[in-house]
Amino acid sequence: MLKRAYSRLGDAIANNNVETMRSLIDTSVFHATLPGIEGPPLNFLQFVAELDRQRTMFSDFGRNIQTHSMIVDDNHLATWYTMTVTNDGPRKSYKGQAVLPPTNKQLAIASMDMVTFNDFGVIVGLTVVSDRMDTLDQMA
Repeated sequence: MLKRAYSRLGDAIANNNVETMRSLIDTSVFHATLPGIEGPPLNFLQFVAELDRQRTMFSDFGRNIQTHSMIVDDNHLATWYTMTVTNDGPRKSYKGQAVLPPTNKQLAIASMDMVTFNDFGVIVGLTVVSDRMDTLDQMA
């Protein structure tokens, strides 16, 4: 059940389907910790805004993922994967200003997601870990 919910979340992210994301996530308590974002975890709306920012830089964000390993234990799921994206849009600051032009380079971003579910199989937390310096080096 948890693997299916996680897979559906990945599809919703790839297709920018906010309503499906909303159906899989308890938006009242959801918190997300993402690479390169300082400060407290993001709530649901902030998470969706960050996905939009990523899609500005990488129009194929979330569409090309190779899963290497997935482990489910109780109400937790961890997965290690590589996402391939093309930097075909400007990198923008969190305030919306373009800070780097697109490179049109293809990047391979190795990441790990750690997802927490409530007792009903609804997502309440997400932590994404990846090497931001590796990503920026590939963009250079």
